[in-house]
Amino acid sequence: MSMELTELHLSDSMVELLKSGRINNRLLCEIATHEDFVTLMTDTEIYVDGVATAHFQNFNSLLEVLRGQVLSNISRWRKMLR
Repeated sequence: MSMELTELHLSDSMVELLKSGRINNRLLCEIATHEDFVTLMTDTEIYVDGVATAHFQNFNSLLEVLRGQVLSNISRWRKMLR
């Protein structure tokens, strides 16, 4: 398989790391070609991009609004029952 290095979209620092011998390239290949690697990368991207955090923040904001509405309704119902 012949491919230009630029087609792999690797940063210069990644190329240097691969060439340096500081990591086990064979192990890296085994990890990257594992059937669950795409799931790992997706989960990592969610974590790194803060997608999950943003959704939790949105959920917490919505929960706060709904909690306020419920408490307001309870107050009104109590007043009506008096």
